Amino acid sequence: MDNSTVTDIITTGPQGGQEIADLNVYLDITHSWNSDVTVELLSPQGTNITLFANICGSDDNMTVELDDEAIDPIGTTCPPVGVFAIPSGALSGFDGEVFEGDWTLSISDGATGDPGVLNSWCLIPTLVAPPACTDPVATAAVVETDCATGTFTVEVDLTDLSGASSVDITADVNGGGATVVHDDVTALQIYVLGPFTNGDVVNVAVLHNDDNACDLPLGNWESSLTCVDAGVCAQNRSIPDNACPALTDYTIEISGAPGTVMGVDVNFASVDLIIAHTWQSDLDVSLTSPGGVTVPLFAGVGGSADNVGDPGNCPTAVCTFADGGAAYAGGANVTGVFSAASALAAFNDGITDPNGAWTLSICDGASGDLGSVEYVQLNFVVCTPPTVTAPALVADCGNGQFFADIEVTDFGTATSLTIDDGTTTQQILSSGGVPQTVQMGPYPSGTTVTFDVIHDQDNGCSLTAYGSLGFVCPVEIPVIAGSPYCQDFEAATLCTTNCFPATGCLTSFDPINWLQGTGDNGNWSVDEGGTGSTGTGPVTGATTGQSDFVPGTTTGNYAYLESSGSCNSANNAFADLLSPSFNISGMTSVNGYRTSFAWHMLGNAAMVLQVDVREDFGAWQTIFTNTGSAGPQWNEFTTDRPLGATTVQYRFRAVSGTSFDSDVTIDYVCISEAPLCTSPIATAAVVETDCTTGTFTVEVDLTDLGDASNVDITADVNGGGATVEEDDVNTLQVYVLGPYNIGDVVDVAVLHNGNSDCDVDLGSYQSALFCAFQSTCALGLAIPDNSCATPTDMTVPATAPGTQLGTDVILQSVDVIVQHTFNADIEMSLTSPNGVTVLLIADRFGSGDNLGNPANCPTDVMTFVDGGAALTTTATSNVTGNWAPEASLTGFNDGSDPNGDWVLTICDDLGGDLGTVQYIQLNFADCIQPAASGLVVETDCLTGTFTIDLDLTDLGSATDVDIEVSVNGGTPSVAHDDVSTLQIYALGPFNNGETVDVTVVHNQNALCNLNAGTYASGLGCAPVEVCGLNLAIPDASCPTTTPYLVPVSAPGTSMGTDVFVANVQLVVSHTWNSDLEISLTSPNAVTVPLVIGSFGSGDNLGIPANCPTDLFTLADGGAAQTTTATSNVVGVFDPNTPLTTFEDGSDPNGLWTLNICDAVGGDVGALQYIDINFVTCALPTASASSVDDCGNGQFNVSVDIVSLGSSPSFDVVATPGGTVASGLGTGITALPAFTAG
Repeated sequence: MDNSTVTDIITTGPQGGQEIADLNVYLDITHSWNSDVTVELLSPQGTNITLFANICGSDDNMTVELDDEAIDPIGTTCPPVGVFAIPSGALSGFDGEVFEGDWTLSISDGATGDPGVLNSWCLIPTLVAPPACTDPVATAAVVETDCATGTFTVEVDLTDLSGASSVDITADVNGGGATVVHDDVTALQIYVLGPFTNGDVVNVAVLHNDDNACDLPLGNWESSLTCVDAGVCAQNRSIPDNACPALTDYTIEISGAPGTVMGVDVNFASVDLIIAHTWQSDLDVSLTSPGGVTVPLFAGVGGSADNVGDPGNCPTAVCTFADGGAAYAGGANVTGVFSAASALAAFNDGITDPNGAWTLSICDGASGDLGSVEYVQLNFVVCTPPTVTAPALVADCGNGQFFADIEVTDFGTATSLTIDDGTTTQQILSSGGVPQTVQMGPYPSGTTVTFDVIHDQDNGCSLTAYGSLGFVCPVEIPVIAGSPYCQDFEAATLCTTNCFPATGCLTSFDPINWLQGTGDNGNWSVDEGGTGSTGTGPVTGATTGQSDFVPGTTTGNYAYLESSGSCNSANNAFADLLSPSFNISGMTSVNGYRTSFAWHMLGNAAMVLQVDVREDFGAWQTIFTNTGSAGPQWNEFTTDRPLGATTVQYRFRAVSGTSFDSDVTIDYVCISEAPLCTSPIATAAVVETDCTTGTFTVEVDLTDLGDASNVDITADVNGGGATVEEDDVNTLQVYVLGPYNIGDVVDVAVLHNGNSDCDVDLGSYQSALFCAFQSTCALGLAIPDNSCATPTDMTVPATAPGTQLGTDVILQSVDVIVQHTFNADIEMSLTSPNGVTVLLIADRFGSGDNLGNPANCPTDVMTFVDGGAALTTTATSNVTGNWAPEASLTGFNDGSDPNGDWVLTICDDLGGDLGTVQYIQLNFADCIQPAASGLVVETDCLTGTFTIDLDLTDLGSATDVDIEVSVNGGTPSVAHDDVSTLQIYALGPFNNGETVDVTVVHNQNALCNLNAGTYASGLGCAPVEVCGLNLAIPDASCPTTTPYLVPVSAPGTSMGTDVFVANVQLVVSHTWNSDLEISLTSPNAVTVPLVIGSFGSGDNLGIPANCPTDLFTLADGGAAQTTTATSNVVGVFDPNTPLTTFEDGSDPNGLWTLNICDAVGGDVGALQYIDINFVTCALPTASASSVDDCGNGQFNVSVDIVSLGSSPSFDVVATPGGTVASGLGTGITALPAFTAG
């Protein structure tokens, strides 16, 4: 399974109606990246329980028994291998159900790239006989009251006694013990329990008074209301994480408001909030009145800042929303008075009573940031507040100061208002009518002033901190006729900053008297040479080949918004850049003043550039807007505006997109007197041809000459200098320029032949085609990051030695070099000119980098060819050699013409890893390959060989073929020569363990040789007394064992009669020995456990480097195995079960099976050596013990013979010393003393 759902069913037979008292579930799943997996279990009665979901991150595999009575929840131990764990959903949900029927296990994998297998699963039930009685029938439901009452009741609807003489209805409140609420009832009706206090958990049951086996549990019940007490701190009402669009409602009961109809005798004034929450911009908050009017307070504002209000200073440091407040932009522990997203006056609808249940609704729009509602207060007034416009700027930069105009449009219920800036006040009277404007100030340039509008008759309707105004007088630069101002940013200081926090590059524009904006999310940067991310930012300038625009530049500076990092995580994050103030009072042109600038926007995200102008510090007016990518070229904008103002100032506002590839760039900003002439009007567009032609043209549509008698149309190719393409033309039509080579950048202009001031620059143009020319290294064609929703098509022009695929020509192979980090992100396919698409590769080679080796182009390429090696998910870098594509290249053989444009489609399916296509070559052959497939024919491990049946089904364009084999990479040899009959050809025999490559040789054209595959025996043969077997032991494979077949020739035919197993000798290379479980099975299927979980965290049984000398030997009577960590374990050890178990009279000759499994993931190993040693007699069983006698310089040894085996008596031989006892039977014998030492 991979990015899919699989199911498996266990059908349980008749159980006599027995019911489940307890159920455990055992699972064995092999899967990379466990957090992709969700597992659910569906009972025969239709109960579905989620066992677990998205646990243990990138850990692999799980062997777990799920048990409600386990100690730790699932996911506590990662990976969950060899553990007992509590499931996410309680298995007790199945209690009481009949066990028999179909149980369905459902496993869902929620992402691509990490496949898995369900190895096994089982149900472990505890069953009880069904009761002789029948449960009563009843349902329960909560009846809410409200947060003011603070209680709820539970209604139990009893609909059937089911044979009971009577029932009791009980309630257990908060686990305090069940109490009978209704005793010995028989009437079928609704019974009311309670009231209970909001927050109580009430467990309800209906008791069968004749047989408690049929008591009916109705479950736990509680109020669903989340109540928030108005004006009370530390409410701590949690906000569910990542819940949007689902809202969580918090109920605020209001009583005692100073009126009963909002908008008539009382007005809603404001709401005070404290919300503890990380990353404010996750939040969407609204308020709903008892009458159902909803007002959004704020949504997606505040970026990564934490908390609305200050939870540590409740109730002093609140965030207040009131009409007329400042614009809300969030911020850490933000306090003050702010305007809501919509006017709170909507609550004053002339209908609704403010007393009742208000609802604060909140949702969290992203995961990973938690929070809670800590404080809410709703404020009402019996007066009506005034209506006041935002403070308007009146600049007086000649004196280094500014004023604020405050306009009152409605006095509300006030007869007088006082405007207060914290230092001075002005009062106005309602008798003066509306509107009235109060001018406050002056204030020094560079300061910010906050204003209060005080309702002199009722301070409850005052507008506190209703608005702020700050202003910095820009440097004023005179611009007069003949002396334009142009800013190329060459004197600005190089600096790069991201959006948050907006503290970077604060002084970078100071040398040129430009200013970073205030009240925005971020700052502009100054850069040269191309921005830091691929697929965005400028690459080539208009005239110099540098990445800026300015004609003649050498350093190449430009201003831009860097969109990487936190910039693109915010909604509509923006940055403002302010120009100086330009004094244009000396201009006289009837055409006004001219504004022009160059701009660049390239990428995949919806970034925005907006340019505004304000005259004499009035309101900003937008003169230019562009949203989204405009291509790789620089663009120009020019506009003329009428004279009349003394000063003008520009604001360049860049809004980042949703990903890193949304840089916004400007350069060469100019203001000048508009020329006295009228410019021509024309547009230009690229007309593509194709990659085979390799050219494009530019069409210029001339629609107006302006006041010119004629014009020239010029083109500058790659900064080489402008040339006149169309001379002295005056016909209004479309003019074609070119052709130009794909890759050229063409700057186009229309020249006013009467006045060069009215020349029109139409911008830079280039082909948008991605041409992947064959046999060309360093193509450098970018693969956009995280782009599989919109993959990139690269056109590959091809000329083939035939005209019909599959008839006179085939695509034999495809060579590529792709430079990319994390190969598993890549998905790549190839499409023929006839539209046939073949998938080449998808999500392979793991975390390795590069397909092919970019440093050795074109030598080290990755080749896709039928019959190549199977693609793998193993992490591999600089992948070279022959690989079989995901789908066969024969899919192209549809008889269509291969000549023309093929399309290589490539994408990156995960963010954070970049790359480029560097090389491609399509290899055609003017012949048709033979067709053949092979099959391994196994014999057995006793024979030790296998053969291959090769089924030759088509000669292709060959008249005859050879069939060659290469064993273990050796020199190919011809197995069948010059064959032309379509049949099965036998190859071999080959020895088990050998790898055989088979090739069908096209005897008329070697280009069409067929690699028919690589073959090997699938048997796990473990011949005795052979070192270096290296037979892999699968990781975390228990309880499934891997069988290794051991051919045996023994010196007898009847175990226990004429032949006996003396010992088993092994070498196993493995980290963490205690993972191993090893057993041995005879040809007669008798299995003896040898090793189970011994030798702790040590590594290796036996010493692999010293095979066959240092072996791990298992023999009856050997030393006891231990759990102590021991590495390179050598010596003789007692098996877990005696080897005498094999003595059943069966024949030992044939195939024995060594069974090994690994119980825990993360430790790998291999079987390196095995030998099974037989003797023709039965060994005795004996032991020895010694006692020191140091006073006499000696020690004494006693031998205890327990059994004699197949001999009537035994001698004891000592080394040194020789025979020290003879003819011994069973019992303890004291040997002669031995000398100490």
